[in-house]
Amino acid sequence: MFFTENLMFKKTNFFFKEKEKKQVFSNFISLSFMQAANYLIPLVAIPYLVRVLGDDRFGLVMFAQAFIQYFVILVDFGFELTATREISIHRNDRKKVTEIFSSVMYVKFVLLLVSFLIMNIVVFSFGQFSKEWQLYYLSFGLVIGQLLFPVWYFQGIEKMKYIMFFNVLAKTIFTVLIFFTIFTPADYRLYAIINSSGFIFAGLVAFFVALYLNNFGFTKPQKNPIKEIILKTRDVFISNVGISLYMTSTSFILGIVTGRNDLVGFYTVAEKTIRGIRYVVSPITQALYPYLSKRFAGQKTKDSVSVLKKLMLYLTPMLLLLVAGLLIFTEKIVLLLTGSVNPSIILDMRVISVILFIGTYNNVLGVLGMLNMGMEKQFRNEVLRSGLFNVVFCLAASHFLLDLGASLSVVATELLLMLLLIKNLNKKLRNA
Repeated sequence: MFFTENLMFKKTNFFFKEKEKKQVFSNFISLSFMQAANYLIPLVAIPYLVRVLGDDRFGLVMFAQAFIQYFVILVDFGFELTATREISIHRNDRKKVTEIFSSVMYVKFVLLLVSFLIMNIVVFSFGQFSKEWQLYYLSFGLVIGQLLFPVWYFQGIEKMKYIMFFNVLAKTIFTVLIFFTIFTPADYRLYAIINSSGFIFAGLVAFFVALYLNNFGFTKPQKNPIKEIILKTRDVFISNVGISLYMTSTSFILGIVTGRNDLVGFYTVAEKTIRGIRYVVSPITQALYPYLSKRFAGQKTKDSVSVLKKLMLYLTPMLLLLVAGLLIFTEKIVLLLTGSVNPSIILDMRVISVILFIGTYNNVLGVLGMLNMGMEKQFRNEVLRSGLFNVVFCLAASHFLLDLGASLSVVATELLLMLLLIKNLNKKLRNA
C-alpha cells in the first residue's frame, strides 16, 4: 500500500542526469522568484493596507478579490497543467507548439468574454455587489492578466527565466506604488487599480516574450485542435472548480454568511500568509511537473509511486520546520502584519498552518502523481467531492464559529482530500 510499504524504497532512478538536473534547478529558481512576485511581494503591503484602510474596507477589497478569483479560474481552465504537459511533449515540433499556443489563447479569450458577462449579471442582480460595482470592475484586471500571462508555455519549454525578471520587477513596482498612493480608507478602489495594473503589465510583457522574442508564431486556431485541447483540459478544469470551492470560496462564503467585512479581513490575513509561505515550497513541484510528465510516460505505476514517495520524504523535514516556526512565532507575525496582536487572526493562522503540510502532500499526490499517471478523472472527482464538502461545512461552521469556522473548514477539507487521494493511489497499485 502507498504508506504501509517499507520506507526504505527500492532503488529507483530518481536522480536526474546532469543536464536535466541543471534544467530543473534553473526552473526551480525562476519559479521561486515568480511565486515571490505573485504572492510574497504583495504580502509586504498587507500591514500597511490593514492599518490605512481599516478592517472593514480591507475586508471588502479581499472579498472582491475572492469573487474575481472565480473568473481567474474559469479563464485559466486548467491549461497551466494540460497545456504545460502538451508543450513539454511537443516542444521540438514548432508547428504543433504554435497550434497548441493559438488554440489555448483563443479559448482563454472566449472564456474572458463569458466571465465579463457573468460578472455583470451578478454585480447588477444583487445589492451586496451593486453598491460597490466599481470595485469589482477595477478588480477584473486580474482576469485580463491571467489571460495574457502564458505561464504554461514557459513551464512547458522549461525556460521560466525569460519572464521571471520582468514579472518580479512589475510586481515590485506596483506594490511599492501602494505606499505612495493610498493614504485613507477612501482609497480602497485605488488599490484595486494598482493591483490589476500590475497583473496586466506582467501579462503583457510575458505574452510579448513568448510571441516575439522566442521567434514564436501565432496562427488562426482550427476547430479540431481547439476541441482536442478542451477535451484534454475538461477534467482538470472541473478539478480546479473543486479546488476553488475550498480555497477561493471559503472567504467568499464567510462574507456572504456573516455579512461582516472585518471577519473576511481577519481570515484573509491568516489565509494569505499561510498560502504565501506554502508557495515557498510549490516551485519545487512546479519545476518537477514537466520533467515527471516525460518520465512517467510509459512507466510502471509502482515505479512512479516510488518517485512520489521519495519526493515526499525529502519535503517532510522542510514542511515540519515551516509549521513549527509558524506556530512558535504566530503572535509576532500577526503583530508585524496588522500592527496589533489580534486574537482572531492568531487563532485562524495557527489552525490554517496545518495546510502547509497537508496541502503540499496533496499537490504531490494529485498533480505530480495522479495527473501524470493518467488518473485525471479520479483526481477530478475527489477534488470536486472535497470542494462540495467545504461549501457545506463552511456554511454551517461560519454561521456558528465565524472566521474560526472558515479556518477549520479549509483544514478539514484538505485532510479529506489527502485521504481520498491516497485511497485512489492504493487502488491503482493493487490493480497494476
